[in-house]
Amino acid sequence: MKIVVLIGLPGSGKSTWLERQGAGGLSSDAIRKLLTDDEDNQTANARVFETLRYLLRQRLAIGREVTYVDATNLTASSAPPTSAWARSTVRGGGRLLRYAAGHLPRAQCRQAPRSS
Repeated sequence: MKIVVLIGLPGSGKSTWLERQGAGGLSSDAIRKLLTDDEDNQTANARVFETLRYLLRQRLAIGREVTYVDATNLTASSAPPTSAWARSTVRGGGRLLRYAAGHLPRAQCRQAPRSS
């Protein structure tokens, strides 16, 4: 089993890369929208990442070969799958991989409209 963590600034191409791969992912934006009706609402981040961790555990429990995590993931505190928790989750033969999206310069990322 593999966990692939997408890392990059907002607008840097993480979701676009997933779409081009034809893959779905656990998206913090999608979870945020489900919980708060607004994918830009940052007031519920603890619940968003609690939900993301729950869904990741469920995917691993049912044996999904690959799980993509689509979130900014720039710091250890905002990137639950890069923590010791995730490493212990995949201890039974799983691998933790990271993909850094870097298609746009930082200034352009700030101006880029969100596609989802």
